[in-house]
Amino acid sequence: MLQEPKVREMLVQFESRFGRKGKVDLYFAPGRVNLIGEHTDYNGGFVLPIAVEQGTYMLIRQSEIPPIRLYSATLDREATIYPEKIEKQDDWADYVRGVCLYAKKIAGELPSFDAFFFGDLPLESGLSSSASLEVVTAAGLESLSLEFSKLDIVK
Repeated sequence: MLQEPKVREMLVQFESRFGRKGKVDLYFAPGRVNLIGEHTDYNGGFVLPIAVEQGTYMLIRQSEIPPIRLYSATLDREATIYPEKIEKQDDWADYVRGVCLYAKKIAGELPSFDAFFFGDLPLESGLSSSASLEVVTAAGLESLSLEFSKLDIVK
């Protein structure tokens, strides 16, 4: 896990990028390693995953107007999502877009927000960095008054 000074530094970067208006919430989702069952979980097979200490953090704040603005400090890349028309863009943010599309199906409406992603989970290392990004996004949508069950977050 990242130390508090690093997290505070990321908050300063969030406010520099998105402004200082409103409450910012912090969420974390760990990476994982599968001891058995690699690529069987989404096929209904048995798995034995274990969370690792490293993971993905998300700073999130609701915004008043679209689009949803995203930034990955890990990749140094921005992305946007228009809540009324969520479409695949073939970039890193498609993981976030997928969660937003699922949230919209459950909640009916998706408020706009700003999200800043960072962490210490190595990409493409077999530690489920994409799943960590999706889970932290789903958990973070709680800041927008969207409530999901644990099972919804897993899905």
